[in-house]
Amino acid sequence: MRSRRNLLLAAALLLAALSLIGYCIVPRAWQPRGLRLRIPFALSAGAIVTGWVAWVSAAIFGTVAAWIAAAALLLFSVRQVPRWWRDSLRFGRLLTALLRRNPLLASVLCLLIALTIPQLLIPVVDSDGLRYHLAFPKLYLLTGEVNFYPWDVTGGFPHTAEMLYLIALPLGGEVAKFVHTGFFCGNLILLILLIHRGRRTRAAALLGAILFAAAPVATCPAAAAFIDHITETPGISAEAKAHGGRRAQLEAGLLQRRDVARERGRGHRRGAGGGEGEEVEGVWRRGHAEARAPRVVKAYITDMLFVAGRRAKQSSGGAAGAGPRLRLRPRLRLS
Repeated sequence: MRSRRNLLLAAALLLAALSLIGYCIVPRAWQPRGLRLRIPFALSAGAIVTGWVAWVSAAIFGTVAAWIAAAALLLFSVRQVPRWWRDSLRFGRLLTALLRRNPLLASVLCLLIALTIPQLLIPVVDSDGLRYHLAFPKLYLLTGEVNFYPWDVTGGFPHTAEMLYLIALPLGGEVAKFVHTGFFCGNLILLILLIHRGRRTRAAALLGAILFAAAPVATCPAAAAFIDHITETPGISAEAKAHGGRRAQLEAGLLQRRDVARERGRGHRRGAGGGEGEEVEGVWRRGHAEARAPRVVKAYITDMLFVAGRRAKQSSGGAAGAGPRLRLRPRLRLS
């Protein structure tokens, strides 16, 4: 049990280090404006930057270069520790307050996350983790270099997510499961903050995270040595930032139109100017409600069905391509 606590602590420190690296590397102009998405976005950016830098460095100079590159990124980011810690505490209080406002849905979400605990307490037994996700970092550590593995099709992929496992490998191979579970929880938080826009969308935000966590295609590999949730984090972060930017742009434009209409209609609201002011006021109300509508829940349900269909196609078709052919095309329209 003590070793499991040590693995959990090591995974938490690695996730915090990745968040700090992303917080410092990404320019302030590219970061989300609000505090809600700043820390999760930093985790996503830190994972991308650290994974690519470590993989390129290890492929050119050897496996040891991965740790040197990660240490250099961390030392470069130390100067932002006070600001990052202050924003992290504020983000934690914001998330805690959001969960306390709806204890029933928050309890259901915590119960779904707790379903991953039994798998965290046993050794790595998943096929993909033993075959390449965790096997490649161990192979790179044994050989001392990152090279092409010709006996598996996955040997030709850039193993940027596996580089995170390689960095934490001296602490134990099973730390990969805890890191992957941490990204799973981070995706749930990102989904909540992506949908949440106020008091009216609080329940919809938690419901969206519950639907995501309840999908077997998302929960089953959450506590395994996979990379699925690590690769999903940048996509959800980019969508959250883009959705927030579109909402801010929409609100800014409608505010400007409302102010212009008010100026034109001032003094003669019963005349022609008053009609234009009332029309723009109606557009403002409709646009504001549209910007806060939780449509992302439907999009991610469709996405989960699409992924489940692809998994079913792969399992039923086999290597020879036999079995039914499933053609599912998700329709993700978020605007």
